[in-house]
Amino acid sequence: MTSGGAGHCIGTLLWSFPDDWQDKLDLPGVNSMKYMIEFFQKIPWWTLVPDQRHVLSVAGSGRYGDDDYVTTALSPDKKYAVSYFPRPGFVTVDLGVMDRKEVNA
Repeated sequence: MTSGGAGHCIGTLLWSFPDDWQDKLDLPGVNSMKYMIEFFQKIPWWTLVPDQRHVLSVAGSGRYGDDDYVTTALSPDKKYAVSYFPRPGFVTVDLGVMDRKEVNA
């Protein structure tokens, strides 16, 4: 969601939609999607723009294509941003980019 991707399938071969795909809808990767849905339903996610030039996340995002690459998306009004960490880590952000006096993380 933070880098323009769509769809989710983890730990299975569901991407190929085998005949029994509906039997696999109770797997952990599928169940974990509820957390993403709950989070993104609270914000206007459709306005997010991927921070591909690292304007906000200026360091520590890793290298594109690696399995620890952190993606960030920023709202056009710069009032909120979302970063996805595929594993625990840190990024350096330029808070001057945000149009807020206070930032919650």
